[in-house]
Amino acid sequence: MGISNLESRRVCGYLQRNGWVDRLTRAILVEFTTYNANSNLFGTAKFLLEFGAMGAAMIGYHDIDVLRLFNHMGPFGIMVVVFELVYIGYLAFSVFKETKKLRQQRCSYFSDPWNVLELLIIATSLTGIILYILKAVHTSSTLSALKEEGDKFVSFQSVSVVYMVFRFVLSMVVFLSTLKFMKLLRFNKKISLLSATLRHSTTMMVPFVVQFMLVFFAFVHFAFIVFGGGSLKYNNVISAAETIFSMTIGKFDHQELTDIHMVLGPVFFITFMLTVFLVIINISFTIINDSFVEVRSDISKQPNDYEIMDFLAGRVKKNLKAVAGMVIGDGQDDNRDPVYIEYTTECIVDRVDMLYRRASNLYVQDVLDGQAEFIVDEYIRSTWRRRLSIDDDFDTPHWDPETVSVSSFQHQPGPTTGKSDEGYVYVDHPQYD
Repeated sequence: MGISNLESRRVCGYLQRNGWVDRLTRAILVEFTTYNANSNLFGTAKFLLEFGAMGAAMIGYHDIDVLRLFNHMGPFGIMVVVFELVYIGYLAFSVFKETKKLRQQRCSYFSDPWNVLELLIIATSLTGIILYILKAVHTSSTLSALKEEGDKFVSFQSVSVVYMVFRFVLSMVVFLSTLKFMKLLRFNKKISLLSATLRHSTTMMVPFVVQFMLVFFAFVHFAFIVFGGGSLKYNNVISAAETIFSMTIGKFDHQELTDIHMVLGPVFFITFMLTVFLVIINISFTIINDSFVEVRSDISKQPNDYEIMDFLAGRVKKNLKAVAGMVIGDGQDDNRDPVYIEYTTECIVDRVDMLYRRASNLYVQDVLDGQAEFIVDEYIRSTWRRRLSIDDDFDTPHWDPETVSVSSFQHQPGPTTGKSDEGYVYVDHPQYD
């Protein structure tokens, strides 16, 4: 077809004049590649035109792909290289960390679903790197062949296939990495409640999904057999499944089905809507709603983890080899699912009373420890003042209570009761022996 519009027209005219397409022709394959230098995009297109036994022509297959084969061009080329190197470094660190954890935990490593998710992310990332290298190799070889061949056609089919698989693997990496955020979102009570609801509904949802798939693929095969010859949306099983699945979310074109078959089109549409859209979908919502109500009413099934700041502080202390027991106790599992504890009013009142009693006891103990000696001194001085005031009536020597110093205050326990029978006060005074 050449590399210009004029050359393509000349070739098409030559084929038409020489009867290249005749009654024996059953298919024509048209394939071409375009390149837009302004947007740095390649476009590959492939069309298959089929001729039936009656002579009618119809498009049996078409494939249009847009490729970005030069990733390091433009003002952001260096930034792309930097981020690619950073991702490779992070991937190497993840491989080392998970390998070390696998050696320590052995078979118990696979019991944690987050570890399995991490392995899937690593596997898909390594696969993506391999496909990235293959894409670069195929691109280089194809462009080299294009430069050598000049105006001859060079197929980009191999590059398109590798690029398509690479995008699929890259989308899987992004999907799995996004799921990993659920591990952080478990700090949110609503997200934790959602996860608990899905886990609780698994026992009822799995049999329901099996029944749904049986009914769904029954409609898919019916649409493929009946409508596949009149519409590209149903010309293969995958396209039919995609079209019918979009009908479950309310995206449909019933007029197209009516145009293909006047009777079976409306019958198929009405039957599918009544069976799948109105009955089966509502049953799934009912199962999820019942599980949500049950999980919400049962406090033991509401998972929770630490507060986000406490969790981060504990992980930092653990990584710095500090005392992690202040926030996260030793031997605790960071991935465990604690429960929400809802204290009742009586429980809170009891705890406040207990706290008040303990504070009062501590206060009284401090007062007694600090003022015990002062209280005893004052008691002895007041007692001697009363005694001296009585002795003055009998002309006894006068004592100054301020000169009296307490040497000891002893209690002699009784022989049977264990209590003090008599208290003796020993004083030092020059006028008293």
